[in-house]
Amino acid sequence: KQKKKPTMPTINYVYYATVGQTYRLVAAGLSLYAFFMKEPLLPFLGTQPIPPKELVVPFVIDAIAGITAPIMGYYITKYPSPKLWGLLTAWVTYGWLDHVLAVASNYNT
Repeated sequence: KQKKKPTMPTINYVYYATVGQTYRLVAAGLSLYAFFMKEPLLPFLGTQPIPPKELVVPFVIDAIAGITAPIMGYYITKYPSPKLWGLLTAWVTYGWLDHVLAVASNYNT
C-alpha cells in the first residue's frame, strides 16, 4: 500500500509561511548593498551605514534561510514526516537567531 499524504490546511499554511521566507534573500542583498556602497539602508530615516562587523552574521543567516526556504517548502508538501517537522522546527529556530542577535547587538551598543 502507498501511504496517503496528509492534505490538512496546516500543511498548506506551513508551506506558504516557509516559502515566504525567501524575502530574506532580499534582506541579505540589501545588507550587501549597504556594505559595499557604504550607504545607509534607509537614508530617508537618517539611519547610519551598517558597520561591517555587525553585517556578517545577519547576512549569513538571512542568505541561508532565504535559499533553503523553497527547499523546505518542497519537502513539506511532498514528504511530510515527523523528522521533517523536527528539521523545520530547527530551521525556524535558526532563522529566529538573526532576530535575537539583532536585539542583543542593539542592546549592547
